[in-house]
Amino acid sequence: MVRRLWWLTAVMALVISEGARAQYQGYLPVQTGGSDQVTVSVASNTWGIYTFRQQDLDTVLVGYPPNMREMQVIDTTCGVVYDLEASQPYWWVTLPRISQVETRADGTFRYRFEALSCTTTSTRPFWDHLYLINRRGSLDIFRDPDYWFVQTVYVIAVPPPQP
Repeated sequence: MVRRLWWLTAVMALVISEGARAQYQGYLPVQTGGSDQVTVSVASNTWGIYTFRQQDLDTVLVGYPPNMREMQVIDTTCGVVYDLEASQPYWWVTLPRISQVETRADGTFRYRFEALSCTTTSTRPFWDHLYLINRRGSLDIFRDPDYWFVQTVYVIAVPPPQP
């Protein structure tokens, strides 16, 4: 009797673990995003603002064989990191403020980047380096790789007012 109970327990454990493995086997991370504009123009010594987006959908298999189906889940652990070192020289004179301004039903997060631009005597290009990230632990299987993009910002010289 004890031997039969042990075999039944072993078989049930095997069936349950196989089913659990099959349930999460199809995880496919997708993270996209970037700037809404290819280039941004900001007048010298004024507040510059541009927006960018991030979308992170995770595809998981739900259920057990043979009735498994795919389901897309919005990953709400999204975030953004500004790379200060790679972005030098800066087009701004105040530290930039990056704030989330919108979350859409399709999993798109929109951010606004704003800062006071530097004073220039001629039009100059600058490049902001940004990383779209997941705020998950490094060992979390649902953590997507960081998505890196560069925003080009032109600071346009404004002639001084005529007396």
